[in-house]
Amino acid sequence: MKEGKITKIGMILLVFMLLTSCGNVQEQLETENETVLNMESSSSEKEIINIKEWGKVLYEYSSKEDSAIYSKGNSAVVTVNQWEQYVKYYLLAGETEESAKNLATKEAEEYEALYSNAIANGYNVSEEELNSYLEKLKQTFQEAANKETMTAVMEAFPSEQEYWDYQRTVYQKDIPIQKYIEAEREVYMKEQNTDMDWDTYFEKWKAELRQSQNFQKVN
Repeated sequence: MKEGKITKIGMILLVFMLLTSCGNVQEQLETENETVLNMESSSSEKEIINIKEWGKVLYEYSSKEDSAIYSKGNSAVVTVNQWEQYVKYYLLAGETEESAKNLATKEAEEYEALYSNAIANGYNVSEEELNSYLEKLKQTFQEAANKETMTAVMEAFPSEQEYWDYQRTVYQKDIPIQKYIEAEREVYMKEQNTDMDWDTYFEKWKAELRQSQNFQKVN
């Protein structure tokens, strides 16, 4: 996949932002967001156009009803809206249509498999945790070196409040996933009974969780 600001920003704003670092979950999320929010402030005209288009995608799908199912696993579900959003993300990132669809299916199903297993294993997020995280994220946004770049995404929403309401829905799922990933990494680091590094193991683990769901395309 082509690298660029739209890719990095998308990894925050889209629901499949999956960190692989160890430590406190909120600190993990804040560190990743601070890295992106403090990227170089200058962006090319093309990059700004792509970022604005991505903001439009986020708002479009945040305001859509999400009832139709794209694929269904044993306990996890990927909706059509979710899959389409992933496809558009990869198209903006420079993938071909075929590649974008394949990557969207893989990422969406892995994400939902992670979320389903996180909930099944008792990982969740309280309103207090969520509020605290969002308040710190807002502060980071205000201090960001590339604030105008992030504003380009926010401007696609009717109001700043609606943008942050959208972010709330994102992190309601992301934070339990991060807790689950953190716990798995702690086990991995304690056992250290494999020659596989964490990144390689993490990709293998996600793939296995997806496979265990036995996803079937609905339509």
